[in-house]
Amino acid sequence: MKLGKYVLFLSVPFLLLSCGGKPEASDPGSSQKESETSSKTETNPPASSSAEPVESSSEGPISSQSEIEPAEDLKDYVIFDKAPEIHFTTEEGADLKWATTPNKNTDKPKVNGTISTANCDEAYLVEDLAATMKVRGNYTSNYVKKPFQIAFDSKQNLFGLNNGNKFKKWVLLADVKDPSMMRNALAFYLGDTLMEDYFCPTFTPVHLYLNDSYWGMYLLTDNKEVGKGRVNISEPEKNYTGTDIGYFFEYDCYWTEEAAKEDGDPTFEFSNADYIPQKITTRAQGQESDSTGYTISSKIYDDAQIAFLKNHLKNCYTVIYNAVFNNKLQEIAINDGVESLVDSEETDPAVALGKTIDINSFVNMYIMSEICCDADIAHSSFYLSLDMAPEANHLLTLTCPWDWDSSLGLKKGVVENASEMFASKCSNPWVSMLTNSKWFMEKVQARWKGLYDKGFFTKALRMIDEYSTKYAADYKLNFDKWPHTMGQNNVDQNVSNEVREIYFPCTSEAECEALLKDWVSTRFNYLNTAFDGNVPPNNGGGGWPGGGDWPGGGDWPGGGGWNPGGETIDDSEAIAKADAFKEGKTPVKYEAEDATFTDPAVVKSPKNEGEEVSNNAYLSELNPNVGITIGFKVNGKADDALISLRISRRTQTYRFSQFFSLTVNGEDASDEGLLDIALVGGTEEHGWGEFHNWCDWDIAILGLKEGENDIVLTTKNACSNLDYMAIYQA
Repeated sequence: MKLGKYVLFLSVPFLLLSCGGKPEASDPGSSQKESETSSKTETNPPASSSAEPVESSSEGPISSQSEIEPAEDLKDYVIFDKAPEIHFTTEEGADLKWATTPNKNTDKPKVNGTISTANCDEAYLVEDLAATMKVRGNYTSNYVKKPFQIAFDSKQNLFGLNNGNKFKKWVLLADVKDPSMMRNALAFYLGDTLMEDYFCPTFTPVHLYLNDSYWGMYLLTDNKEVGKGRVNISEPEKNYTGTDIGYFFEYDCYWTEEAAKEDGDPTFEFSNADYIPQKITTRAQGQESDSTGYTISSKIYDDAQIAFLKNHLKNCYTVIYNAVFNNKLQEIAINDGVESLVDSEETDPAVALGKTIDINSFVNMYIMSEICCDADIAHSSFYLSLDMAPEANHLLTLTCPWDWDSSLGLKKGVVENASEMFASKCSNPWVSMLTNSKWFMEKVQARWKGLYDKGFFTKALRMIDEYSTKYAADYKLNFDKWPHTMGQNNVDQNVSNEVREIYFPCTSEAECEALLKDWVSTRFNYLNTAFDGNVPPNNGGGGWPGGGDWPGGGDWPGGGGWNPGGETIDDSEAIAKADAFKEGKTPVKYEAEDATFTDPAVVKSPKNEGEEVSNNAYLSELNPNVGITIGFKVNGKADDALISLRISRRTQTYRFSQFFSLTVNGEDASDEGLLDIALVGGTEEHGWGEFHNWCDWDIAILGLKEGENDIVLTTKNACSNLDYMAIYQA
């Protein structure tokens, strides 16, 4: 059951649609639940034709996975002979400012017009359908090529997506950051199979024209919303104030901005104090900062509904936490509309927790998150649902996987080698907490093996090649329109700081596709080994999980590499070592503002009354910008020195390896001499907030040479304001 680095594809069925091809109806005997009992509709119907075999574009050993013919009941991906076209014509005329000027901080006006389709089968042709369009998205709306939302006046279907179901709203993703233009599509295909009983957006690449002006290639996909065929939960009648309704909501770092809008969606804060008994402290390298709240996308008519959802979410967290870390099984009881936690009569944790959460959704979302390694995993675009209607299951459910354009090996500092655990370490509790339980990981392993044995991973890799080959001319049209999005993108805000430099020399989508495929193939191979019990998931010592090979070898979690989220940090030995070294020594300060640093780092002065920083200046904009170098010229002796940083504490706990890499005189010092003392999270007592909670952080004891030494810090995704570096030496 081992995956080689590359896969030689077999000639197997897939969904190929020519200009005259149509998707066929779903097999009624499939395992897919009927829409009345599931929030998921069959996404990609069975094959209507087969394709010629396509060999991998990269050289390498033939994988044993290539010997497994993908099973006929595996989901198919939609692929047309050529990308169809969407034409939007505005009523207002040729002015396209509505499509070019809005950004994250401005209004995004709706524009009236009509939608027509072209370059597709006659069955998918529509003409002059009344609709509106607007720019959508948060950070992506800052880019020159912007994403859009289509809203028809009446429900319509486009190109047979979502099993032909009709909806008013559809989304056009711009895929600006991703020069392969394939990550969202691939992730949606992975999700469509993994989340088979839950909603996952359907998709197809299209060309967009605005008032007859070519606007590039987009990924047409479903809108994230409640409704049959999408997130299928109960919807309240207008002005209904009861709490027994369906809730669809997002773990969302932008919740405060949404709350500030006059017409914004309902939101609620979820602070560290709401995680009872305590918030998990794990953190994946490269992940973005944690969200502190949620945005509700479903209909809310009363504040009591928001309060109910927040309280229920708190109870769900406590139930999971206690089951995982305290071996205490609980359930949520409701009496007269008031929730309380009661001891469960169940002895099997899976059965007990299955009364509070939809376990299969947690298993599948964990696997998808572990494959994709998305830095936003605890930041935004993470969706949950809860249906409290009397006839519903009342289970917290993970659903609607969304926003994968920075995932799958694209972003700097995020599992670049494809061979580390990520989601199991992340600070999103809904993804990582349960991975500390043996029974849960047994379900993960069984699910993974089932997909492997069906040839799913061969088929996913095949999709990458098929899209790149079939749509080669279409991708070229897009990059002719938006040439700055290929190679090093220095036009769109922060893109070149986020994307790995390995993509900068690329001049075609095919080159980017090859890099994507290499990473994905390596990732499948690594996880296939990890989920077979041979790699400690958190890269610790011993084994998985109890000092031996998984599932045996010791007690869970035991002495292996699996690191519970609720761990108590004990750095007393390293702190004592640092204190002993510093005793009797006077530090020499090297101001950060005097260092040699690269953009977008800037020097700032404190604006908060009473905030003291050395020399009244500090280096800012280090978070979340990856790859900023900060170089210090240090006059040293040929002896050991302790390096300490005057830095701002964050609200979450971090290790040095999550903030910086370190070189001394051109040599990588990230693994040698590091004290690895945690920068423990905390709130600022003055109320100045994150990035202004100054403290001293001893990071390393290592050797210097006589005379001038070059010490360079390079930022990773998680970082903070830096005041100065201090050197202790005899």
